[in-house]
Amino acid sequence: MRRVVVFVLCLAIAGLTLTGLLVGCGEGGGATTTLAPTTTIVSGTTGVEWPQIIWTNYGRSGDTDVEAFKASAAGQKSAEYQKLFFLFSNEMDPTVLAYYDGLNVKKEMHDADDPDLKWASYTPVAALEEGNKTKYPVVFDFVGGERLIFSAEGHGFAQNANKYGYIAVLPANPVSNGSDAITPGGQVARILDALEGQGYPIDRSRVYVVGMSAGGVATAGACLEQPNVIAAGVMHSSLAVLSPEPSDNFPFSTPADQYAKAMEYEMPMLAMAGDFDFGMLPITEQGTVDGLNQWLKANGCATEAALVTDSADVAVKALGVEGDETWTETIDDVVHHGTGWYDADGVKKVELVCITNLSHWPSGTFAELAWEFMSRFSRDADGNLVVSE
Repeated sequence: MRRVVVFVLCLAIAGLTLTGLLVGCGEGGGATTTLAPTTTIVSGTTGVEWPQIIWTNYGRSGDTDVEAFKASAAGQKSAEYQKLFFLFSNEMDPTVLAYYDGLNVKKEMHDADDPDLKWASYTPVAALEEGNKTKYPVVFDFVGGERLIFSAEGHGFAQNANKYGYIAVLPANPVSNGSDAITPGGQVARILDALEGQGYPIDRSRVYVVGMSAGGVATAGACLEQPNVIAAGVMHSSLAVLSPEPSDNFPFSTPADQYAKAMEYEMPMLAMAGDFDFGMLPITEQGTVDGLNQWLKANGCATEAALVTDSADVAVKALGVEGDETWTETIDDVVHHGTGWYDADGVKKVELVCITNLSHWPSGTFAELAWEFMSRFSRDADGNLVVSE
């Protein structure tokens, strides 16, 4: 069984997923473009070579082996997931919608006139058919620092909505937007009410939140605000730390009232980052470990984390900490190292993973690993965590 990650929380992390790497791909209007399997394609008014633009931009961040990433199944998935964002300036271009139609997913835009409240939904077509009796989990995927929710399609959750059987929601990120109009947890609550009010068959017992970079910070914030609503969270390229005090690396602390509320509910959390991802892994700061231990405590994990500066275990060396178990596995041609922590009932609640040869860039394994981790968890009517192996 493939394993995933989890880690910690608070409100920290710098970072933009694709900021400065975009080539004329905004959220506004643009010329309708027809997808081609290779060659040169025009995005809006900017000529873009595809897929070379992906490999070029990937290589700008970190001392990665671009050719190895390009040749891997994970790299190819990452490129495929990001294709529409890089090739279309109009996120609702007819060809973009047709792409999702081909995946049996209906893409829709909501609150489009308000940048702080805007959100997109990706619903399996079967969920909207007359006579459907199935309720679908909801996966919120927060965008990183580049702010454009269109770019969050590059994480792969939208494309996999029908495959895994959930409704994906890509909301505007208050952390990225610097908005005081609404919080990440407020976005989750508001959109759940909107989905239900508009007749979408949502399963409120299975609400999950994920995000990359600044989206990971939003994920942590939403989980703190809504611990009785969100069943699990996943952070990519973000080690947002649960900590009562700020540190040099993590300048945000967890508000006392949110921390107290979060400690009342278990909140499984997975965190993944690359080995060339702004120095996040291996962990070298005690403050980060202290934050991790608070998160382990919230999940009822007995074993505390501790810094490990040298180890013969390649996974521990890559991560900087050791949990109740460690593992190393090649997934989609890329080596992943992980360590996890269990509660008293033997349930893995917290896990941390290092993805090798990865910079600050969405891994092609993000959606698959996240869903495998999250989908085991749900909430009962009182907000208590339920585990289904």
